[in-house]
Amino acid sequence: MKNKENLIIFDCDGVLVDSEKLIKDYVLDQLSTQGINSSFEVVSKYFDGSPLDVIFKSIESSYSADLPSIFEDEFREELDKRFQNHLVPIKGIIDALEDIKITKCVASSSTLDRIKLSLEKTGLTKFFDNKIFSSYLINSWKPEPDIFIHAANEMGYKPNNCIVIEDSPMGVRAGKRAKMKVLGYSYNSNEKELEDEGAIIFNDMSILPSLIKDLLK
Repeated sequence: MKNKENLIIFDCDGVLVDSEKLIKDYVLDQLSTQGINSSFEVVSKYFDGSPLDVIFKSIESSYSADLPSIFEDEFREELDKRFQNHLVPIKGIIDALEDIKITKCVASSSTLDRIKLSLEKTGLTKFFDNKIFSSYLINSWKPEPDIFIHAANEMGYKPNNCIVIEDSPMGVRAGKRAKMKVLGYSYNSNEKELEDEGAIIFNDMSILPSLIKDLLK
């Protein structure tokens, strides 16, 4: 499936690395220490592609709580440790990346350091040749399309020649607003939400290469 005219843009968390449960379980643990009892489903709604400080402000507002000023810094530090010890690639993604010979890059709402750590820990760095783009570097987050447009521009591709791989409704919306084709990876019962945003749905990474091939016909 060699192709030099198209670009595949991968989100990171939940698409390349199985980090969603690690992150949200830790959020629940930390909120519990602050006397805030929540659930995985509720916390999931806050993680919409926004930066962490905005996410935590939303949580504070929803629960009428004041998180400690060091909450975010301690959160990042401990999460890095959990990534080092427990992070794994999404099932089937390594074989899929090996089969996809089209130019690839990563565009994520995470910090650049976190993206690099995730890729290094899971052995995925080699597939992207340091072609990594972070919302923190352009100060714009999904559902704004800027991170995908920025990635395409930096890589030298037109939006209509790009395919975005996402797992969140906000990410799908960003990809569609960027005028790109979007494939929605659904593995946590959010299939309808992704489909409502306009994604082509799949739930098995082993079929990703064939889906991309079909889109490029």
